[in-house]
Amino acid sequence: MRIKKVRIRNFRSIIDSGEINLDDRITILLGKNEQGKTNFLRAIETFGKEYKYEDDDLSYLISQQIDSDIPIITIWFELNDEERKTTLSFIDEVLGRQNILAITKYFDGQYRIEKPDPRKLRLKIEGIKSSIAKALKDNKDIIKKSFDFLNRTDRNKHITWLKSLQQPDGGFGHVPGQQSHITHTYFAVKALKE
Repeated sequence: MRIKKVRIRNFRSIIDSGEINLDDRITILLGKNEQGKTNFLRAIETFGKEYKYEDDDLSYLISQQIDSDIPIITIWFELNDEERKTTLSFIDEVLGRQNILAITKYFDGQYRIEKPDPRKLRLKIEGIKSSIAKALKDNKDIIKKSFDFLNRTDRNKHITWLKSLQQPDGGFGHVPGQQSHITHTYFAVKALKE
């Protein structure tokens, strides 16, 4: 079993870290002083049963409205086939065919296992698609002007530059070597087709 990703919420200076993916072998935390690196690591330490949260552990934004149902840390564990065979049978009921197990620890010390919900994922994807469609519609004139500008300038230079943004996965990033992104890919492919 290995930790796949971590999310810290409502802990000291961290309001919401978002989902942080961890590498198989090494993960580096980089940031300026007083940006939450130590609190991120401390939050991970609190995942054990022996740690009892105190009011001072809560983010300053919610310290006035203390409630037991406040999520602090979620850890996603990846189980291999051998581990699935040796764990309790309830794991199979929770995970189904998935190999990722998400466990959240709350302010009151309770733990909850989160079952992956395909409907929520589908809704999230639909929301993203709607956001992209809206952004494209709202920026239609800007996009057209951008393409008109490209048509008036050195086309080959721009095509070479666009191709340099292509990533190994076939998508396009914002700069060479950066992870691909659906928005950048959409515009790059459209420009290259024309």
